[in-house]
Amino acid sequence: MVGGSHDVLSPMHRPVILLFALTVVLHAGAAPVPSAEAKAKEREAQLGLIAQSGEELRKWTEVQQLISTERRDWALAKEILQERAELTEAEIRALDDKIAEAKAEVARSDGEKEKAIAGRDTNLAATAKLREAIVRLENRVRELHAMIPAPLQEKIAPLYQRMPPDPENTKVSTAERFQNVIGILNEMNKINSDVAIVSEIRLIGDRPTEVKTFYVGLGQAYYLSAKEDAAGRGWPTPKGWEWKRDDALIKPLQQGVAVLNAKAKAKFFPLPATIQ
Repeated sequence: MVGGSHDVLSPMHRPVILLFALTVVLHAGAAPVPSAEAKAKEREAQLGLIAQSGEELRKWTEVQQLISTERRDWALAKEILQERAELTEAEIRALDDKIAEAKAEVARSDGEKEKAIAGRDTNLAATAKLREAIVRLENRVRELHAMIPAPLQEKIAPLYQRMPPDPENTKVSTAERFQNVIGILNEMNKINSDVAIVSEIRLIGDRPTEVKTFYVGLGQAYYLSAKEDAAGRGWPTPKGWEWKRDDALIKPLQQGVAVLNAKAKAKFFPLPATIQ
């Protein structure tokens, strides 16, 4: 370090410098008395050594201050980093919790979706069966329609006309079709539970004749000509009503007309019937 070196002195170097300076002083005291020029040079060397030692000491102090500052800054940075790490860990835990909740929600949604799909499949299967059933019912209603007397068909005409011509290809909902069929069957039931008297023109022999027809529900019918000189009966078939003249029914039907017109007391009287 002597001779112009500018290295930074560590704490262990300081005693060496002081010892060296003391040795120089002691040697100076023991040596012979130097000349004035020698003293000046020695003095100059000592001052240079002291100046150099001061410079080294100043630099050492600066280094120690710098180290202290760096340690303080590092401690502060470490604390900040630790807080950030803890905050990040907390955010990660929160995200993990949200992910777990999301997975649970997805699992619940999948379960509900599976239930919905199963319910949809069940409903579709039930709807398909209902469509098959309504097609059979509509076909049966068409068969029964032929058994309804023509004068009484007007009562169910609005409902009957609402039935789709093509049961397999229609935009009418299944529910509407069921309601329509139920309405037709209700009207047919009313007709079947009543005795209807209708004035008609019927071909008797070779000439059209005005008659009164007594429809006893949808199972049997009897007619009596306006002049009460001809009578007959009829019954439904899949192709419509079939009629047969039977003048033996004139008297019983005359009695029936009298009862209906309140001209005679009600009583039972026999009438033939044809049951298919």
